[in-house]
Parts: sequence; structure tokens; C-alpha cells
Amino acid sequence: MSVLLFYLIDWRGKGERFANNIVVKYFRTWGMVALTIFALQIWSFVPCAIFNWTIPSMNLLSEEFLAGDRTWIVLIFAITTILFYDLLIWLWAQINFIRTFEWMIIKLGVVIIKQPSKRLNFKYILNEVQWMDYKPLYTIK
Repeated sequence: MSVLLFYLIDWRGKGERFANNIVVKYFRTWGMVALTIFALQIWSFVPCAIFNWTIPSMNLLSEEFLAGDRTWIVLIFAITTILFYDLLIWLWAQINFIRTFEWMIIKLGVVIIKQPSKRLNFKYILNEVQWMDYKPLYTIK
């Protein structure tokens, strides 16, 4: 599957157009701090706490909740959780993901190799990266 994806995008010379797609940019933003998001999954309980406060009868583990037709509440909860993470990532992006796990790893790398890194510069990574296409590398003239 990965080879097919590489063929459809990189080897056909469409890497830059694919990367600048708004949907791909959205997922690339999440991917910039994937380790931090994984480590901070505990924050998923914040929307749950808000829902439990606003809808006191919403206990996701109770048999009464699971027996009734309340899938709309689960969908609202899932959407709210994703929006909460979107807001968190957007706010963190405004300060270039300072104090994330990725930031700490890059700072340790800068100390070792003694060169500054632009890996977590949000605007640079999303808009100014030079994309490399493989098509010119293997075409025979």
C-alpha cells in the first residue's frame, strides 16, 4: 500500500500539489506533534468531564446508557474531543509547539549537532518547504 501511495504521489511528480492540499495540511499539523498527542491522551477526559457536568445522566459505561438509542451523544462527544484537540494544536502552533516532546528532542539534537533546526516552525513547515519529486531522478532523456 505504501509503495502504491509513493507511486501515485512522489514518483509521478505530484508531491508538492498533494502536500499543499488543505486536508493533507490538516493531518500534517497533527503529525508534527504526534508523540505529544499520544503522550497527552489523558486530556481526552476534559471533554468527557464537560459532558458529564452538562449532561449528568451521561455515564458512558452504564448499562442504561448503552441500552438506549444515544448514539448521537457519542457522536457529539467524539466531535467535541476532536475539536478540543484541534484547538489545543492550533494554540500550540501559534508558539511553534514550545515545550512539546518533539521540541525537547529537537533542542537536545541542537545541543549535540550545534545547528539550529526549523522542524517545529509551524508556518515554515506547512508553507515554505521545498518538495522533492522523484520523477526527474528516474526519467530517461
